[in-house]
Amino acid sequence: MSSLFKFSKPGKGTSGTKAPEAPARRTPTDSSYYDCHGVVNHDNDPSGRTWHYARDVRAQVQAERPEIPASKRGYPSRYVNRAHDVPNLTVAKPYTHVPITPGQFRPYKRSDWLGAHRAVYNDKDRTKVEVMYHDPKKPIPLGSSQHPFSKADYVPKASTVATQQPARR
Repeated sequence: MSSLFKFSKPGKGTSGTKAPEAPARRTPTDSSYYDCHGVVNHDNDPSGRTWHYARDVRAQVQAERPEIPASKRGYPSRYVNRAHDVPNLTVAKPYTHVPITPGQFRPYKRSDWLGAHRAVYNDKDRTKVEVMYHDPKKPIPLGSSQHPFSKADYVPKASTVATQQPARR
């Protein structure tokens, strides 16, 4: 008997082929997301995440108010850490950065926990977004109180195409 017929159930009227299987579920999600390499956004958050849905990050950036002038403190702000530039950012300079609020579409508010993760974008073109995070594996530079940033990986959406079965002859 051909291996093609191994999975059919007798008496059920099947064509003799195995039904297509859904791809295995991916961790943490099948949606596109940014992976912050195990760094939790906020240590005091009991449900602290090490990743963010890409759609949440994009929505927060789109809804964010314009960059705050350098003379004022707060977010969104210009990222001018020239001595500790994050390598491989694909957004155009000048960089604007803002904290990410996990699991939200709304932008960061001052009452939100600040956290280690930031969205990075150019205020004139918010269609291109990156994520960076304070990396505890990097030493804190002299004169700073924070670890330098590292770039999060963008993980595209998992394929939704079902497994293809060979054509019957």
